[in-house]
Amino acid sequence: MKTIQKVKYIDDKNDGVIITFDDGSKVQIPTQKYRYEYTDLLKNWLDENSNKIEPWKTLKELEDEAYQNEKQQAKRDKEKELNSLVIDYNTVLYDANGEALGNMSTVISIANATFNKAISIGIDGTVMSLENAYNYVYKEQTVNWKGADNKAHTVQIESLVEASQKAMIKKAEILFKY
Repeated sequence: MKTIQKVKYIDDKNDGVIITFDDGSKVQIPTQKYRYEYTDLLKNWLDENSNKIEPWKTLKELEDEAYQNEKQQAKRDKEKELNSLVIDYNTVLYDANGEALGNMSTVISIANATFNKAISIGIDGTVMSLENAYNYVYKEQTVNWKGADNKAHTVQIESLVEASQKAMIKKAEILFKY
């Protein structure tokens, strides 16, 4: 069995499901309420196609199977979208998948520790004001970063922070979409 598609109407009054098989053949199965009207039609179809179908399933089982298939497809779509996420910030394309966000977080954590050191015990014996420490750590310090375009870029830590922030917003949108 290839796909199960739930349809609102088979004809002008009856709802049910349409089952599409691997060979492209289809069968319409109405809900239990109207199934008696289609018994002969269904029996004839089953006789002709008995080698193509699985054992009889109830409409509930078919609907559950279709629902599970939809859930699995949504999960695959979500993972694909999350793994291919790219953020454009300051003309640099940043990968924004889980691994890239982890790498950004590591660099930002080290920068945060350096900032704390600069305002508490100082760097090279000089304690800095908040403004000077921020400029030193987040604007003057740079790292080499491989962008989503596979080119090497020299970026400020502040750019990584902003790209990470944009990525998390986009990631949240994707997570809530599914």
